[in-house]
Amino acid sequence: MTLARNSSRRLIVHGEAAILFAIGPQKFAIAASAVDRIHDLEGLESIPPHVHPRLAKVRYTFERESRRYYVVDANMLFRTLPSRHSRMMLLHPAKREQAGVALAVDGIDRMTSLPRIQSLPKAFHGDERSWYRGLAVVDGRVVPVVNPASVLNSAELMVLDSAVNARLALAGGRS
Repeated sequence: MTLARNSSRRLIVHGEAAILFAIGPQKFAIAASAVDRIHDLEGLESIPPHVHPRLAKVRYTFERESRRYYVVDANMLFRTLPSRHSRMMLLHPAKREQAGVALAVDGIDRMTSLPRIQSLPKAFHGDERSWYRGLAVVDGRVVPVVNPASVLNSAELMVLDSAVNARLALAGGRS
């Protein structure tokens, strides 16, 4: 991967490996280095809806190799129309001791190399600026490149851990 600056001082990334995935009819890309593995939806456990509206995007947990993953519904995260998820991407944790984060998506298209990632135009504002690292052109179509850190941040992970651990303690205390 190489970095360059164009005349308008926007950051451009050259030659990054990425995974293309779909949410409904829209294609997205995410850095391949951010994804630990791709998994089907077997083994998901429901968690009750949360009071905090920003955490309603998490409806399930998933256990793998003694690590709990919080599964984020991509439709809710990116505020798209509901669709049918069939896969989840398990993301690399930011810190070893943190719970994991997974993103439920409709399908995985393929791996590719993004020749350029152009920074977001000013038309992108609000949450969109944190969701996406930039835009890339793949097969003649503009594809948003997802910022993996925007799926769940550290504060959201702490709130989720507290809520799920409290629920498990209550369930254990009743038996």
